[in-house]
Amino acid sequence: MKSMKQLFIIALSVFALSASSLVYAADLLIVSGGGYKKPMQQVIQAYQTVSGKQVDASYGNMRQITAQAQASSKIALAIGDEKFFGQSGKLFAATQPIGTGKLVIAWAQGRPQIKNAQDLTNPAITRIGHPHAKKAIYGRAAVEWLQSNHLTDAISETVMQLSTVPQVSSYLVAREIDAGFINLTDAIGLGDRIGGYTLLESGYERIKIVAATVAGHEQDAELQAFLQFLQSEQAKEIFTRYGL
Repeated sequence: MKSMKQLFIIALSVFALSASSLVYAADLLIVSGGGYKKPMQQVIQAYQTVSGKQVDASYGNMRQITAQAQASSKIALAIGDEKFFGQSGKLFAATQPIGTGKLVIAWAQGRPQIKNAQDLTNPAITRIGHPHAKKAIYGRAAVEWLQSNHLTDAISETVMQLSTVPQVSSYLVAREIDAGFINLTDAIGLGDRIGGYTLLESGYERIKIVAATVAGHEQDAELQAFLQFLQSEQAKEIFTRYGL
């Protein structure tokens, strides 16, 4: 009789093989910032419907997806912050604009509303989350916004750094935090699962969301077809609906 450890190793191997076969069956592999998972899933589904092609995507913070693109020669495209991609040396050969990212401050259901910067100093707000400042677009933007509004020291005891926009969002939904900095796209997708949000139009560097072609894939026919679809009215409608 096989030990539990042996059974676990066999099960893990089967899973890895299955996952590998799914990935390699795709016509196109892309990575995307986690804050844009909802619109990208819809865009990919729409593209697959009209093209009959299979697109696989993975999501994470900017550092994670850039590392994935660097580690795998199979990944042809990355969706995210133009500035962050520009710091990746020669990893990306070209970019195509998608839209402008917007920072919001959202609050959990049943928590005090936040309409301006000073509302964050409300004693009833004891936990404020933001994505990782060095790894995620909106973590960097949140820190910039706090600094420009002279709140860094005032609320230092209540601010906690998480990993990604989706993690901050999940904490908001679960009411593990009272408020959190996320992007407009994710806030729209959360709907009534949070108490609400306030759009922050200034106080941080403009965020340009682009589709970045990984060097070496410039001539890939499948990639070119997908990039063309990203410029279609159907794709633009989805991005616009999610605040881009």
